Amino acid sequence: MRSVILVVTLLGARIASAQPDPNGPLPVDPPAPEQPEDMPPAAVLFQEGRTLLEAGNAAEACSKFEESYKLEASAAGTMLNLGLCKEQLGKLATALKWFRRAQTRAAETNLADTESAAREKSAALAARVATIRLEVNAPVGRNVTLDGVKIDEVEAGRIELDAGHYVLELVAPGSPTVRRELDVIDGKATTIPLVTSPPPAPKKYEMVDLGATQRRRSNLIGAAGVALVVSSGVVGLVGKLQYNDGESPKDWDRWKTVVRYGGSSLFVLGAAAVTYAVVLRRTAPGKERREVIAAPVIAPGHLGFALARSF
Repeated sequence: MRSVILVVTLLGARIASAQPDPNGPLPVDPPAPEQPEDMPPAAVLFQEGRTLLEAGNAAEACSKFEESYKLEASAAGTMLNLGLCKEQLGKLATALKWFRRAQTRAAETNLADTESAAREKSAALAARVATIRLEVNAPVGRNVTLDGVKIDEVEAGRIELDAGHYVLELVAPGSPTVRRELDVIDGKATTIPLVTSPPPAPKKYEMVDLGATQRRRSNLIGAAGVALVVSSGVVGLVGKLQYNDGESPKDWDRWKTVVRYGGSSLFVLGAAAVTYAVVLRRTAPGKERREVIAAPVIAPGHLGFALARSF
């Protein structure tokens, strides 16, 4: 009987000791696990991104991490996971950029594990990423763009790119724009020369008289015609004097014939020549301005320039 009473007494003492002291302080409940609604938005987006990344949905995971990064741009873990999802999407240069950012930020905030993981990923991707090197030969004031984004001279020695198609443009004062299209492949380093052509030489023009030959012919024919007309006048004058000095009808008839046929023929021919000369001069082409083009000519034993004119 005593043993039963002892057991009951001990059990009651334990239950009593478990009950709160009505005169003592109230017990504190253990903290409940943090619910999503209690987490910062950036943390919620980060967790959603992690879930998607682990499920193999890298594209949507990247979207979640990018939204989280906009809200919390100093989170090294978000940068690291952005690198992971970009790598899964095959954007190695973009992934490498995020790994390097994560490494720097983790070092600043003493996150040794994150820094180590980011360093390892950076070293691995650096050997796999596609790179281009630009060899630019252009005057001062040049401007190089890659898909519309300006490239500084410091960056031209090594540009890391995601695999894909790109357009390079070089614009320099006084020179035509140089445009190059290229396809970039992961793991390949490419050197691309960008050279501007010299500015076009100023055009040279000269005045060309297209009707010069025809006008010279007109002058000669006109002069001959005038000479014939004058000759006909001389023949007429001489014939008249000889006719007046004639002593017989035979002399008079001879000089009348000379004047009638000789002088008249000379006059008709001269007048016709003058008329033709006038027509030639009036129909002769005028002067035109033409471009002079000089081209080098290289042949065995010869070196010089060929001149051409464009109409």
